[in-house]
Amino acid sequence: MASTAPLPRILCLHGGGSNAAIFHAQTRFIRHVLRDRFEFVFVDGPFETKPGPGILPTFEDCGPYFRWAALGEGEDEGEATGNVLRRFEEEPGGERIVGLLGFSQGVRVVMGLLLRQQNQPQDLPEKGLMCLRFAVCAMGGISPPIQLLETYRDETIRIPTIHVHGIHDSIYEQSKLLITRHFDARSAKVLTVDAGHHLPAKMHETNRLAEMMLEACYPRGDGDRGSALGVSTAAAIGTTKYAERLA
Repeated sequence: MASTAPLPRILCLHGGGSNAAIFHAQTRFIRHVLRDRFEFVFVDGPFETKPGPGILPTFEDCGPYFRWAALGEGEDEGEATGNVLRRFEEEPGGERIVGLLGFSQGVRVVMGLLLRQQNQPQDLPEKGLMCLRFAVCAMGGISPPIQLLETYRDETIRIPTIHVHGIHDSIYEQSKLLITRHFDARSAKVLTVDAGHHLPAKMHETNRLAEMMLEACYPRGDGDRGSALGVSTAAAIGTTKYAERLA
């Protein structure tokens, strides 16, 4: 009988000109592979905007669309993003968030959350919903993190990260520069995929991303790994031909 225990959660942060529902659809392949390992949760950005690159015509009737970046006069992206995340964190129920999955502009929020955790006091109450073990930064540009704290003692991100780069992405070179500017190379892993500005859809690439996420969340020697996974990473991923069934 399958376990009914709550799954650890991954917070998913969409790109600019998108929304939570669209990003839910765009992550269907990775969610399918890891459906027994994580619960994926989604939030909308704070600012309503026009559809972003690649959204139309597929998601033409799926608005409103949102962004994280401040573009208008008087917009404070740090305060607005903090308010969105605070409302989410204060919702009752749900398991702890152990990971992040950010796409494009959403990578800026990922960086802000990782820096917030690194720069907060270490004696935070156990009831806090976010206890980040890793994050996925997919197709991020070179824009700075969204600032969720007034000051940072440590501005280099050291929490383990997985960087997904598309070789056909127009910001491919920017994605590589992002690592050198903001991340500790010792804890940043790269997955280069045969894709443009979108998450990988090929089975072997998505399987590899899932494998890297499990390895980051449950590093070798972590006492939680066996109880959380129940089976080996290879067995968890398997050779399921999900792409053919879901495409």
